[in-house]
Amino acid sequence: MVSRITDKGDYLHLVFDGELNNDNIHDFLNEAATMIRRPGNRVRLLSDFETSIVVGGKVKNAVAEWVKENTPFVKKSAVLGIKGFKYAMGQFVLRTSGRKNIRLFDSEKAALEWLLE
Repeated sequence: MVSRITDKGDYLHLVFDGELNNDNIHDFLNEAATMIRRPGNRVRLLSDFETSIVVGGKVKNAVAEWVKENTPFVKKSAVLGIKGFKYAMGQFVLRTSGRKNIRLFDSEKAALEWLLE
């Protein structure tokens, strides 16, 4: 998995790229948590799954747990690229996290408009 986290000033852009599996998802989520859990204001997140392939049933559980654990540090989350099997994963994460400040989007433009309002 080649993934990156970019601080865009007003928000953090998390790009999940390539194969997400039970072996590699935890390292990336831990790195992202380090950036999110900073002193000061809660962050806005743009999570991009457009170019990712989810392999392994434990990935959705790892992401759902990560979302719950980071709730106090996140103001809003916009999520891109949730189609097909990833849509089912996204719905699972939304339901199990209990968060009301996460939305799924088809376009980056719409996601950023909502995220930055």
